[in-house]
Amino acid sequence: MTRRLSLALWLLGAATLLLSVAWWWVVYRQVVNSALISMPRAVPCLVGSSDLCTLAQALCTSSNHLLGIRHYQTFLFWTGAGLVAAALVPSLARRRGFSWG
Repeated sequence: MTRRLSLALWLLGAATLLLSVAWWWVVYRQVVNSALISMPRAVPCLVGSSDLCTLAQALCTSSNHLLGIRHYQTFLFWTGAGLVAAALVPSLARRRGFSWG
């Protein structure tokens, strides 16, 4: 894997992670601001789903959210994390003395 491809994967992964955090914030901001759940209890909903996360999303109404976005899916966060991890593999391999070809 070339350094250019690694950089592209890293940039795409970082942008995807930022987008996932923005999407999560759009959904959970109103619930946290209305004190229905606290921020520490909402943060785990960024990476996984639980009954509390499902309940918080159910409390959302479309009138409270930007563009009517009421549901967050963790797949975007994990896609970004995977892209960043894939970008790091070549540099870690080079440090261990592995050659790609």
